[in-house]
Amino acid sequence: MIAATPRKALSLEATLALLFVVALGYYASGRLGLLLAIPPGYATAVWPASGIALASILLGGPRLAPGIFAGSFLVNIGTGFDTAAPAVSSLLPVLIAGGATLQALLGAWLVRSFVGYTNLLTQELDVIRILTLGGPLACTLNASVSVGSLWVAGKVPAEVAWINWFTWWVGDCIGVFVFTPLVLVWALRPSRTWLQRQLFVTLPLVLLYAMVVAVFLFVSQREQARIDSEFRAASADLGAVLEKDLDASLAALGALEGFFAASENIEPYEFQIFAARLLRAMPGADGLSWDEIAVGTGRVTVKQIVPLEGNEPVMGFDVAADPVRRAAMEQARDSGRVAASGSVALVQAPDQQGVLAFMPVYRHGVQPASLEARRRYVQGYAVAIFRLERLLAATAREARALGLEMQLYDDADPGHPQRLYGEAPGLAAGSLSHDYRFTFAGRAWHLAFRLPAATLLAHRSWATWLVLAGGLLLASLVGLLLLLSVGREARVEALVAARTAELRRLNTDLTEEAARRRRLESEAERRAGELAESNAELQRRAEVNRQLLGSLRHSESELRRTASQLAASNRELEQFAYVASHDLKAPLRSIGSFAQLLERRYAAALGGESLEFLKFIQDGIHQMQTLIDDLLQLSRVDARRLEPGPVSMQQVVDRACRQLTADLDVHHAKVHVGALPEITADANMLVQLIQNLVGNALKFQKPGNPPRIWIEAAAEGDHWHFSVRDNGIGIDPSHLAHIFLVFKRLHTSDQFPGNGIGLAICKKVVNLHGGEIWAESAGVGGACFHFTLPRPAEERAAA
Repeated sequence: MIAATPRKALSLEATLALLFVVALGYYASGRLGLLLAIPPGYATAVWPASGIALASILLGGPRLAPGIFAGSFLVNIGTGFDTAAPAVSSLLPVLIAGGATLQALLGAWLVRSFVGYTNLLTQELDVIRILTLGGPLACTLNASVSVGSLWVAGKVPAEVAWINWFTWWVGDCIGVFVFTPLVLVWALRPSRTWLQRQLFVTLPLVLLYAMVVAVFLFVSQREQARIDSEFRAASADLGAVLEKDLDASLAALGALEGFFAASENIEPYEFQIFAARLLRAMPGADGLSWDEIAVGTGRVTVKQIVPLEGNEPVMGFDVAADPVRRAAMEQARDSGRVAASGSVALVQAPDQQGVLAFMPVYRHGVQPASLEARRRYVQGYAVAIFRLERLLAATAREARALGLEMQLYDDADPGHPQRLYGEAPGLAAGSLSHDYRFTFAGRAWHLAFRLPAATLLAHRSWATWLVLAGGLLLASLVGLLLLLSVGREARVEALVAARTAELRRLNTDLTEEAARRRRLESEAERRAGELAESNAELQRRAEVNRQLLGSLRHSESELRRTASQLAASNRELEQFAYVASHDLKAPLRSIGSFAQLLERRYAAALGGESLEFLKFIQDGIHQMQTLIDDLLQLSRVDARRLEPGPVSMQQVVDRACRQLTADLDVHHAKVHVGALPEITADANMLVQLIQNLVGNALKFQKPGNPPRIWIEAAAEGDHWHFSVRDNGIGIDPSHLAHIFLVFKRLHTSDQFPGNGIGLAICKKVVNLHGGEIWAESAGVGGACFHFTLPRPAEERAAA
């Protein structure tokens, strides 16, 4: 069955054109095969280029081998070139291209020597022998050459070399099974004679191949998502454990600060006993120290340290001499909270890096309210010492057990994070990375985890590969069956042609009738299936509706019970706030009276610091009385019932301004009032609402800026829309959602007085009337508060 007609000699131009077409076809199909590779790996479960190469040699002879070599070289030089090793990266594509070319030549030689090749649409069972010789047998050559070269070059580890060899061999075989028949079938001439059979073979094979590729892409994405999810979960767990250990250490450091704050004089042996016990509750910490400030010198020296053994060089060390340590101490002193330093070389072990956590300790055990007082009364620092290697040893060990690479970074400078621990990560293709960010003692840190490509390969299941390989093998078998059926059909047609015209007519009629009946049976089966699916869907929806109805009824019952419990709880909380506020006033008045008596009688005998402490007490009493009065107002709003009646909003504004006359005169303020309506509401509550909003406009002003306030109203649907606008300091838009919360303050008491209750009272007054309240700000252009109140029914009807 070897083709007897010799190949025609081609011109140089025609030969070069064929070589270009073959190289282009190999390169394009090779790139398609790389898209179906399961990363990270060097082989794919289907390599269409192997089928195109074998078909090219069968059709055009060995003269087309250079085109195969060029196409293979271009595919591999573009995917595996490494600038760090250019010689090896250039040699590997040459070896792989040589293996691909020799494989195509070997397959063609085997086919022509043992089977022959003329027409795949008439050879029937010879098709199996052709594809077997050109596929499984010949494809062992390139798999062995290519994977062996990659193994020798160190690109493929020995433990997974056999997997890559098997995948490479399967990919080449499936490429021969699927794409060699397609190329050979469409090479038949004249094309009009074989067009119907070519389409009969090609269309089902292409459609099935596309379906398999689609399923592979779906399964591959799911597999990639699973690995990424597991990697992120493992990284988050490791980071959470480290963060929890660090939080436990900081909590223990707070206990040491309390120990110093509660004692006037601590003996060294007392510190050793207490700190040694605390250290056992601090995972990852290497020691605890007491760093005391030398008054008048600016030095901060280490007075005590636990454990003492191994840390002797630290005793007497001036911590403030190091800029990194000093910056952390100043941050802790000014904020009144624990602060961590950046990476520093440890005095007791200069070759090791560590971080220090400073907790400020103030004289008299009280943290001053102002920044100036905190700087004046700081006594020293309770310090926790962490060696980074020891701190991260357990986390790094667990990460290595999971096959992860880990680094710790300090993000104090977001643009240039400082690596505190771990080797600098590589940028290998195919690896996954995830950052776990957290805050340690006021300092932003993050753990960088990376799942290397080798570990990623170990985590992959065989499901994705089996889906692709199995599906494409099925496609190749279908193609083989189609070729066999078409070949048998051609032989039958040759026999039928010898029959009489009557037999041809009868056969044609029978064929048409059989096809019609098949279509009718297929249509009947399809419609029966659609009806069954429709019935099942209706039953499923009915069951879902029944379950939803039951769930809704249960949720409604739970909601009613929860609402009843919430109402009772609110009533109890309102009564408690009212009674507690009244009971707190009596002892506060007694404390205030005695404080004033001490100041009048013994002012001359008391020193400057004692008078300052007495002033702190009086300021606290005044602030507490103000807070109690505000709480009483809030509780009265919660407790009292509405007493609605006809109310003139103009009179409400006048009453509120009269109660604020002194403040308006002091600030030289002007209130511009527009046309205001008459509504049905509780007049006293509305006076309290307007008084709070105007009072805020007077309070939150820039120095020397006379306040200007505008009060306006407009009808909108079934409610009145009121606005109170000022020219004050404005409100940061990020805080607008929280300003109506109780005790929510945006400024310290040193900047602006108040307890953060006024706007909460405003919100309760408006909500009790069935309206809404919100705020807007233009930053430097002041603030505008909006609230709505219902319009009377007769007014809404008239509108």
